[in-house]
Amino acid sequence: MPDTFEWRGGSRQKYKYFIAKLPWRPAANQDGNYIFAKKISGIWHAVYVGQGDLQDRYDAALKEGCVTRKGATHYHRHLNGLAADRRSEESDIIAGNPECRSPTGCNDRG
Repeated sequence: MPDTFEWRGGSRQKYKYFIAKLPWRPAANQDGNYIFAKKISGIWHAVYVGQGDLQDRYDAALKEGCVTRKGATHYHRHLNGLAADRRSEESDIIAGNPECRSPTGCNDRG
């Protein structure tokens, strides 16, 4: 059974994610939410939070390089086929995990 973690959003809602140690690549044609993360003193910290086609977005994030420069060691993800739900969850997770925003993380401020 894969490891999981429940990320908390700014709304206090919890979202269950499956964890894979990097390097790891999602299967093609799967939409969902994802978080590049690292552990500091045993606590998960979000490096980058996103949503969309998991394989395309994974490849783009690694190519851009910020997640590597910021020390991401794991990829958290779960499938989510509804675009509006993915965007809402992405915003909530970012709000609840401000360390993912620049300059400590890779999400834009704003």
